[in-house]
Formats: sequence, C-alpha cells, structure tokens
Amino acid sequence: MYSNIIVLFVLIFIYVSVRTFQKIKQNRGHSFPGIDNDFTIKNAVITHKIINKKEFSHTRAYTLTALRDGLSKYKDQFNWTGNKYEMSCTKLGQRYVELPRVDSYSGYEVFFGHVPQKNDDVEVELFWKLHDDHLVSVPFVCKTIYEPTLKLKMVLEVSKGLDIKQVICQECFRNKCSIPIKTEIIDVPESGIVVWEPPNPKLMYNYEMKWHSGLTHLKICYTH
Repeated sequence: MYSNIIVLFVLIFIYVSVRTFQKIKQNRGHSFPGIDNDFTIKNAVITHKIINKKEFSHTRAYTLTALRDGLSKYKDQFNWTGNKYEMSCTKLGQRYVELPRVDSYSGYEVFFGHVPQKNDDVEVELFWKLHDDHLVSVPFVCKTIYEPTLKLKMVLEVSKGLDIKQVICQECFRNKCSIPIKTEIIDVPESGIVVWEPPNPKLMYNYEMKWHSGLTHLKICYTH
C-alpha cells in the first residue's frame, strides 16, 4: 500500500514539474518553430541610404552556402511601408520573381542562373529604389534571423542636411523589442555613415536600427 502511495506522489511530482516548465517556457516566449534551411548565410550586408525625406535606396547582399545539392533559387521577403518601390537583381545572370503578399510582407525568389553543389557559395544582391511620397512610414530597419547567419553588417547612410543625430541599435527576441536584450546608441559621424555589426547573430532574433527625424520616415523590415 505504501509503495503505491509513493508511486502516486512521484507521478504527481513529475506532472507538476512538467507543467511548471511548460508555463515558464510559454511566458518567456521562447517557443522556437521548426527550422529547415537550404542555406547558411556566411555574410549578410544590409545597406540603407536616406537620400531625402521621400527617396531612399536599399541594398542587401548575401553570401549563401548551399546545404544540399539541387538548389537553384533563394526565397526571401520584406516589408516596405512607403507607397512604392522598384526592385532589381544586381548580379549578372540572376533574376527575381515576386510572390503573393502575405500579411504585410512581400515575398520574392532569386534565381541563381545555375545550380550550385552542396557547400558551394552563391553571391546574391538585391537593390531597391524606395519612395515615400506621403510620408507614411516610420524610421526603422530590422533583420530577423531565420537561417544560420555567421556575420551580419547593417549600414545606414544619411545624406547631408538631414536632422538625424543618433541611431539606436537593438537586439531582441522576435517582435519583443519593447524590451530589448541589448541596446547600442551610435552617433552619426560627419560622413553620415553608421555601421553596426552585431556579433554572433542568433536564430529567431531581431536586429534593429531606428532613429528620430522630422524629415525622414522609414520602415523596412526583413524577416529572412
């Protein structure tokens, strides 16, 4: 009889412990979705230039490493909240196709023009000419890490005459940037070029650059 009672208490203890762990994990918000990647990003450089209050340019350059054979394209997405944009591939022989918009994100696929083998590197570069004629967006750039990324560099170029003095750089988990994990404030130098290289980019984390200005309004968010 006593052995049955002990077994019952052990089972209750295990159940309570598991439920407590699940609740703590849920409250922390660190529930990771399954990640099945075709590429590792060896190097990612995101460069944004504020030309004036209504015009911007944006470049994203990746060095991708194929994790298996037979991959001929790379899928990505972005969100621009201004009123229009023009997009292009800058690498010879590559092309892109835009995908149907999902929620607030515009998807696209970049076709390499060849089929790399496993462990081969592929250079991909996309360029956007962005317009915000109605000044409806907000000053914010982000990159969410959904693939193993070895190196990330984010560059903001501020044209002369724009009232932008500082850039706030934040690392945060997913969309929880109201409580950032790390914050770095960088003064805009005389050159107008701010470079941020967060060390060891983490999966499922956001890396954000934001600023305040009465002249410029931007929100462009990359989630892949």
